[in-house]
Formats: sequence, C-alpha cells, structure tokens
Amino acid sequence: MFYENVRENALYYNSERDCLCSPHIHKAVELLYVLSGEKQVLLNERRFTLNKGELLVCMPFDVHAYGISGGIQRCAAFPVEYCGAFFSAVRNLTLKNNVFSGEFAEEIAECLKRFSKPSNPVLTRGIINYALGRLLEEGTFVPAREQGQDILREILAYIDEHYAEPITLASAAERFGYSKCHFSRLFNARITASFTSYVNRVRVFKSLPLLKTHKSSAIYDMCGFNSPQQYYLNFKKVLGKSPREYLAETD
Repeated sequence: MFYENVRENALYYNSERDCLCSPHIHKAVELLYVLSGEKQVLLNERRFTLNKGELLVCMPFDVHAYGISGGIQRCAAFPVEYCGAFFSAVRNLTLKNNVFSGEFAEEIAECLKRFSKPSNPVLTRGIINYALGRLLEEGTFVPAREQGQDILREILAYIDEHYAEPITLASAAERFGYSKCHFSRLFNARITASFTSYVNRVRVFKSLPLLKTHKSSAIYDMCGFNSPQQYYLNFKKVLGKSPREYLAETD
C-alpha cells in the first residue's frame, strides 16, 4: 500500500472506463460510480462488489483499491483545498455506509460527468461543494472510533496534522502507546516507506503551495525540516527535481 499525494493537490477525473488502482490512501475524498457491469473494490480491508448504479465514497485516509472488471465506471477525487468546509463538518467522523444507490447516486454521477469537459476554477469548486453538501445530507456519519477506525489511518491523520512539528518514530510510537520496534513494524507492514521517509514525503508535498508565495530558503522550517539542505535533498528525492525546477514547470 502507498500514500498517493497527487490526488490531493489537483482534481482527478477518470472518464468512463475500467478504473484500476492498487491499495492506496490519500486525504482527498474519492468517488466511484458504476456505469455498467460490476466492480470489485477493497475498502479498509473489506472486499465487496459494486453493482451498476451504485456509488462508492472513499473518505480521507480510507484504504481503497479497484480490481479489473469488464464494466465501466466514473471516478473523481476532489482536491483537498476545495474541501475545507466539508472537512470541518465531518471532523472525527466517518461514513457508516460508504455505498449509495438510487436517485442520490445518479445525481452525484451527473455532477462527476461535468468534469469530463474543462471548466473554470469557480465552477469546479461549486460542483465539488454541491456534491459534498449533498453527501452531508444523504450520508450517515458516526464517530470514527465507533467504526473501529484502523490504527494506520489514525497514524496518517496524525502525521497530516502535525507534519510541521518535530515528529520522530520514537515520539509517534509513544503517542500511540507502542514500543518503537513494534510501531516501526506496524507502519512498515502497510506503507511502502520507512516512517521517516513517509513523514518527509508529506512535508515535501505540503510545501508545494508555499513555493509560490515564499522563498524556498524560508519554507523548510514551516514544513518541519531542520535545514534548507534537508528540505532540498528530500524535495529532490521525492519529486526528482529541485524546488526551483518544479516552480519553473508549474508557472
């Protein structure tokens, strides 16, 4: 399993084909609607089949994967920056049931279809907020711990919130009540990176929006790195280019 930052920073839309992905997680809200056939999915270690007309909603840090099928689906992941109001409304909550059908599922599927054609950022944000607002109305949300929230999702949510602080393997293990060795084994068994590498990867992606408003020499401390050199080396390792090169390509 791996953490996929890409879907958090830009709208992802997979238009009407068989959507495939190996087990992964991200903070973005992801939706999958089955247009035809069936679809085998994995959601938080539970495998089941989605039928035509059913909508799957993956909440932040849900582990999910889509297997090969003969059907067609419509899939979208909403950028984190567009979901602030939704995240505030469902803080420490999760969906009791992630699968929807009927008129609501069809309505959301039509919303997703709008992403098949380019639109301006204001309209995109509006569509996303409408879809998430309707989800708040139709979904049943319960405290996450009552659903037996997986410990890994708790750890990843903690890192996402505290990445700018001096998080270490030892401090995180103590925070969650594990020995350092057990915590390391628990983390490495599910994430294809060491704890330190994962934290630094999160820090690098958190720094990307700041590059447009701050000098890279000032960003390192804001994102939890100990020095500009450490920030530069990890940036290069994660993205394969320097902050300056990345900024030049995105301008």
